[in-house]
Amino acid sequence: MQLDRTRIVIRKRGWLESFDMAFSLIRVLEPRLWGYYFLGVLPFFILNYFLLLNVGDLSIIDESNANRNIYFPYYHVFLMTFLVYLEMPLASSLTVIFLGKDIFLEKHSLNGILSELWEGLGRLLYSHLVWRFLFLGLSITYFLRISIVSPETISNDVGTWIGWVFLFFFVAWILRLFRPFINEVILLEKLPARNQEDKGRTLAKRSSSLHNANLGTLLLQGIYSFFLAIFLSWALISGLTFLRGILFANWYWDDLTLNFLYPGVLWVVGLYFTVWRFLCYLNIRIRDEGWEIELLMRAEATRLRERRFGFKSH
Repeated sequence: MQLDRTRIVIRKRGWLESFDMAFSLIRVLEPRLWGYYFLGVLPFFILNYFLLLNVGDLSIIDESNANRNIYFPYYHVFLMTFLVYLEMPLASSLTVIFLGKDIFLEKHSLNGILSELWEGLGRLLYSHLVWRFLFLGLSITYFLRISIVSPETISNDVGTWIGWVFLFFFVAWILRLFRPFINEVILLEKLPARNQEDKGRTLAKRSSSLHNANLGTLLLQGIYSFFLAIFLSWALISGLTFLRGILFANWYWDDLTLNFLYPGVLWVVGLYFTVWRFLCYLNIRIRDEGWEIELLMRAEATRLRERRFGFKSH
């Protein structure tokens, strides 16, 4: 790997340029990027399907509606959005590792990327299942599903469970707002969770130093990306709904839309923001650490070492 030979120029970029670069990078790296992303998303796609099975049964949600087709399934859409948002960091783990390797034109394989994921899986699961409430979110969604599909409890329990879901969604959003690069720190920098000798960097120290110095920037980026994600999701699902209505004369949100088209749109938007977040991670390191200069110096040191000792470093 030559640290000064990269797929994109390692330099500081503004927000608009990073958004545009994310689109270009997705286009250049397909289909490999989509392949790794699909592998990460598939288990969660199946999990969400079974978690929300029958939640879109509109006759149970609103028995007073004479025409069940005109009722919009708010519960199902809200819960699907909540689940995809919580699961996105774990689902995009393979993609983050792939980006870290491909940007530096490093040779990689599926087995190699899976082995690197396995090495950081414990820290990754602890970070997201515990500290970012993914486990609680999945549990609450399961109990809410029981309430919704049970006519005896819908009037009593659904409002309470929806309130809990909204609360955890808000807390998860705040945590990710101020700690967006935890995946990159875990999977790319590969720091230990603890250091027995209390020397050197640990995962917690590195995360704090990376994020705390940029809280204002992260706040603005998080709010901006939140509204952009809503707009992109709405635009895509509206376009698909319109196209489906024109071609098949079906304008309603049926099971196909709820269980496949809508979550598919959310995951596609998630891929875009995964790439954009990776570019923002590079920008933060370049601005705060002069990373582009460090890479050039390390690359030159590697070449000098090769000339002196007559071997190539790997």
